[in-house]
Amino acid sequence: MIETLLKKLTNKIPTPEWLILFSTFSSIVFSIYLYFGCNDIEKAIFIGLWAPTLLGFINFINLKFKS
Repeated sequence: MIETLLKKLTNKIPTPEWLILFSTFSSIVFSIYLYFGCNDIEKAIFIGLWAPTLLGFINFINLKFKS
C-alpha cells in the first residue's frame, strides 16, 4: 500500500520539485537546530526564511511553465 502511494506521488511530482521540497525541509530542520541547539537566533531566522522562498519558487515554476 505504501509502495503504491509512493509511486503515485513520484509520478505526479517531478524530480526537480522533490529536490526543492527536500531543500525546504532541510532549511526548516537546520533552522530549528540553530535556534534551539546552538542558540544562534539571527542565523536561525535567516536560514528559516529560505523555506517560503523555495516554496514560492516552486509555485512560480508551476504557474509559469506548466500552464
